[in-house]
Amino acid sequence: MKRFTLSGFLNLFTPKDLVFESSGESSFKFDFSKDNLKENSHLYESSSRGISSLILLLILFLFSNFLSAQITVDGNPTEWGTSAVTSLPIYTYQADPFGNGVVDNQFTNGSKDFMLAADLTWAIGQTKAKNDIANGAAALIGTDLYFAGDRTSNNGDAQIGFWFYLNGTSPAPNGHFAPPHAVGDLLILADFTGGGRNALVTVYKWVGSGGNVPNTGGTLNTTSIAGTVAENNDVAYPIPVGWSFINSTYATNEFYEGKVDLASLGLSNFCFASFLLEARSSQSITASLDDFVGGVFGGKPTVTVSTTPILCLGGSSTVTASPLPVSGTYTYAWTVPVGAAAPGNVTSFSTSVGGTYSVIVTNSSGCSSESGSGVVTIPTKVSLTADGTDPLCFGGNGSITFGATGGTGTITYKVNGNVATSPFTASAAGDYTIVATDANGC
Repeated sequence: MKRFTLSGFLNLFTPKDLVFESSGESSFKFDFSKDNLKENSHLYESSSRGISSLILLLILFLFSNFLSAQITVDGNPTEWGTSAVTSLPIYTYQADPFGNGVVDNQFTNGSKDFMLAADLTWAIGQTKAKNDIANGAAALIGTDLYFAGDRTSNNGDAQIGFWFYLNGTSPAPNGHFAPPHAVGDLLILADFTGGGRNALVTVYKWVGSGGNVPNTGGTLNTTSIAGTVAENNDVAYPIPVGWSFINSTYATNEFYEGKVDLASLGLSNFCFASFLLEARSSQSITASLDDFVGGVFGGKPTVTVSTTPILCLGGSSTVTASPLPVSGTYTYAWTVPVGAAAPGNVTSFSTSVGGTYSVIVTNSSGCSSESGSGVVTIPTKVSLTADGTDPLCFGGNGSITFGATGGTGTITYKVNGNVATSPFTASAAGDYTIVATDANGC
């Protein structure tokens, strides 16, 4: 705010200098206890019974939580829709278009499992009901890798493949797959013959070259990994909560699930992993591939950074990191502009220093995100200038011209508390206080 004084030119005309006094300036302004357990001797017996009951309840609670974290490979799909599974740290689900007349992404041009990722091709087209996948899911509990899926028809034999990609291989926009296979990628083949419930399971490992599986160009090796797979039997089960299907229940052999133990491979880093559930034309390792569904499987989180706007110079912005998945425990490593205080391992903090704020989050599995960033913008100061002109003759009017730069948006002015525009006609002697205010009220 600037104060302008026009010396008593109306009471007695004496040309004098105009005086400006800085009386202020526009600015932007932009948080266990333990309860004591008290026991009285005369309540010892009932207290003992109460403590025993509490211990029993605690044991039951822990045991129930232990059970809830398991997936039983028995052909019953309902547990795949429970929070005990969907809230697992490493879990993913992916829906896939299905049904007559519905086009879907599928393998084309005779794509086969032993091909390089860049040689696999896919396109949008109509999938045969026998090989039409509607849902796919995968979860990791300890070293056990579980997977599940379905098909919209239970006619004939079923040949299911499950890829576990360490490097996040997936369909690329160019109609192929990328990035390339990583040594250690797993292919689990489950062959269900004669409408049977239990499948013959074979697990292969991608080696790229020098593999021992015939007719694969040396890209695959056999493994000794144990695997078990089951399909629904004659009992109809409801589809899992959150899944979509042609009916509300699965008929015989429309749902399947499986498990492999990764311990023997020594795999521990699933940060970049993805999965792919595929339908195959036959049991052969050289079979052509049909429909597929997949998604990101690994524990690699993502993070975005948001900032609140600083309205007035001198205010502060709140910088917040938002990791995904939302559930989980994260550590935060921030990079801040020069002059800003390092916030430490926090989700959110305030700052009045402009610039780019970046963060990398790491989850409890040791998987780190790519850097996410947000920008804090400092608004410019509202700077006011004014100039006064004395009246030429006694009894005449003086004038004041003024203007301001900086701030945000349209600037408005008040002279002595009243809305005014420049030039302002001064019809009385005295001090004139001019205030410039931007769109944010600064």
